[in-house]
Amino acid sequence: MNGNIPQKAEQSSLPGLKNSGDPFRLSTDELRLLILPVILISEGLLILCLMTGFDPSLNAQQRIFNVLLGVLGSIYSLVFYFWIIPVTPYFKSLRWLLPIFNGVAVSTTVLLGPVYIQEFALLVLITFTLGTTILFGRLPGYTFILTSTLLLSIFSGHLTQLGGLTVWGWVLSVPILGIIIIETVSRMVNIINHHLRRMRTLNDVASSLSSSIEISEVFEMMSTAIQSALQADTYYIGVKQNDDIRLELLYDGGEFFPPTHVPIHDSLSGYVVRNNRSILLRHGAADAKKIGIELKTVGKARLSQSWMGAPMEHDGEAFGVVAVASYTDSAFTQRDLELLENIAQQASMAIDNARHHSQVEQQSRLDSLTGTLNHYTFLSELGGLLQTACSLRQPVSIIMLDIDHFKQYNDQFGHLVGDRVLTSLAQCILSNIKSTDLVGRWGGEEFIIALPNAHGSQANAVAHRLRNSLRAVQVLDRTGQPVAPPTISQGISTFPEETQEMYALIDLADKRLYHAKENGRDQVAAPPHAHIHTTEIAPKQRPSH
Repeated sequence: MNGNIPQKAEQSSLPGLKNSGDPFRLSTDELRLLILPVILISEGLLILCLMTGFDPSLNAQQRIFNVLLGVLGSIYSLVFYFWIIPVTPYFKSLRWLLPIFNGVAVSTTVLLGPVYIQEFALLVLITFTLGTTILFGRLPGYTFILTSTLLLSIFSGHLTQLGGLTVWGWVLSVPILGIIIIETVSRMVNIINHHLRRMRTLNDVASSLSSSIEISEVFEMMSTAIQSALQADTYYIGVKQNDDIRLELLYDGGEFFPPTHVPIHDSLSGYVVRNNRSILLRHGAADAKKIGIELKTVGKARLSQSWMGAPMEHDGEAFGVVAVASYTDSAFTQRDLELLENIAQQASMAIDNARHHSQVEQQSRLDSLTGTLNHYTFLSELGGLLQTACSLRQPVSIIMLDIDHFKQYNDQFGHLVGDRVLTSLAQCILSNIKSTDLVGRWGGEEFIIALPNAHGSQANAVAHRLRNSLRAVQVLDRTGQPVAPPTISQGISTFPEETQEMYALIDLADKRLYHAKENGRDQVAAPPHAHIHTTEIAPKQRPSH
């Protein structure tokens, strides 16, 4: 892994409400939908206030005040709904100015408005408290309650009742009701935020991973998803390899670490994989001992106090694990584990798709019978090899080879035996060249080999070693009886000594191949001065990957 750490998205949620890493906020339409009941109630009361402006039993001054209150209040309510709500997330000062302004406006309306509004004072306060808390959060909600209650308490000396309550009953009951409303709404919004974050995270993970066809991309996207969705000090993704879990991605305490291995039989990751089930440890080492596991450190030398892991599985069998940990005790909940399980499930499908794509891509590069590179892929690989060799000023040698009298195998023993001859030759070639060399099936019974950083003498040594090794190859006919092992004719050309053009290099090797056939077959036609040294003829094993 490199040292680059994906940056977390800016944390926000419903405006004004603090949460743990929620990178989302409600849209303007969603906010309007939530606040609409408050607006409708306000408009209803203001329309009634406007209608009392035409009540002949009131004096002219009171009628004018009621008309102005109804008109201006309705205009403000509509402006607030259509223009102020969309901009509140971008102007933090409005979170505090609007609750204070609304508190003053509501108090003035109750004190100076029609008598019936005083009867509905409690409903008005509850409605605006609810709307303020939804829009701006807990503390602005308390600011509204405090502003309106103080003003009504100070300036309501000439009033005996407010909404059926005495002034002292008002002073005592409104803060209590306000606390209940504000705390209830805040907790509900936090729950909504949690589920919203979870659904959007899973949607983002699913849409991102579904488009990933490389396993490395899957790991990177999982890393981003875990960092944005969970408050974790440590997380890693492990894949089963024999009796170990290879941690392909390991993040701990602010930095990434190189891939490492943990045992499958004595680790939390191994427990998850072996049992194919998730676990949540709220108290670190104490909970781990209950399942017979002793905690060990990976990454930094510091034990985690909370840990949870979920298996990645395919066809009912776990092949890996996604785990997160924290240095804080009881850092994760059951909901966090469910979120991790969903991420692991999405990752399982993405990794399976990536593996399938890799297999299909690899198969498209190979000859279906012999497992060597097909004609097109060999040319593509050879082109890149020659470019690299040219920049490094290194030689490349080509061996073109053909099975002698191959048609006789097909005619005498059948095409099945002919296929066995081809596959036996391919295996013989692969066992006598390096893993960095290229071998392809050129067509029919012809094969081609590219030897990077090899001079003509070295290629000549490889060609003779192939010729000698092939004599020991055993091919059986359809009755199980051995047939005569095949012989091969070979032609060699070198880059850049003889030519610097790819197709000219291949043509030269092909011409020497036919020259070897004309000389009696089972021959090697090498470039001039490509002498074989005794040290080059010694057999060499194909390096293991």
